[in-house]
Amino acid sequence: MKNEKQEKMKQMKKSKTIEAVVEEEVKRKPRKSSVKEESKKKDSSKQKEVQEEVFHENSQEQKLENSPVTGGKRRAYFLPRVLAYFIDYLIVSMVLFLVAYILPQDPNYEDYLKEYQDIQTEYMEKVSEESENEESMTDIYEEYINKSADVTYDLDRCSVPIMIAEAFVLIGYYVVFQYYFHGQTIGKKLMKIRVVSTNGEEVSMNQYIFRTLLVQSLLAKMILIEFVLFIGRANYFYASFAIQGIQMVLMIVTIFMALYSKTGMGLHDRLAKTQVVMVD
Repeated sequence: MKNEKQEKMKQMKKSKTIEAVVEEEVKRKPRKSSVKEESKKKDSSKQKEVQEEVFHENSQEQKLENSPVTGGKRRAYFLPRVLAYFIDYLIVSMVLFLVAYILPQDPNYEDYLKEYQDIQTEYMEKVSEESENEESMTDIYEEYINKSADVTYDLDRCSVPIMIAEAFVLIGYYVVFQYYFHGQTIGKKLMKIRVVSTNGEEVSMNQYIFRTLLVQSLLAKMILIEFVLFIGRANYFYASFAIQGIQMVLMIVTIFMALYSKTGMGLHDRLAKTQVVMVD
């Protein structure tokens, strides 16, 4: 009898352990399924976000194509934009050459220019002679910076009237002229492209100003004028170097955005809310 009772007790314990194991397995399964469901939800949410971004870009492009201002025109190709830029650059350069010829030149300008050229020549000669000596190269470079810093300030100080005239020419051609000719400069007219607004309205004067500040380096030129007039000789060289470096980086970013973005909008287009399109 005792043996039978012991066997029954053992069987009951085994059955309880089996039931406990089954309950644990049942509890684990919904956890695993819930984890899978959560991962699926995350993946679906990511897919929705990507789809929404693509839809936003496509809708923006579709809006531009169907707007009354664009007339259903496609975005301008990169090559016509580059050619239009260089045509306009040549036109502006010719105008600035005439302006510089008319404006009176500072009597010391030629002397400063010759001094700057002599510094450049001397630096190149020393570099070619001491190219293998790193210590002497460091000294040569420091000497070059110290000498060129002063003469650069003097040259730009003498060029302030021309720099101001250049700012006015840029505003006159890229802002006023383009505004009254409905988004086209001479270069854009020849390449059959023009600037339109992303909101479907006519491009405002402020939008042209935003574009010109960045893509034509107008903002950098205005800052340099203020620096040469008010910042002083000691810090001008490094400040101007920094401004020109930032402008170069912004231009590179703008080129890559215009080249690879789906809408062809550069940084200046996104800030001004404009786009360049093809016209017949």
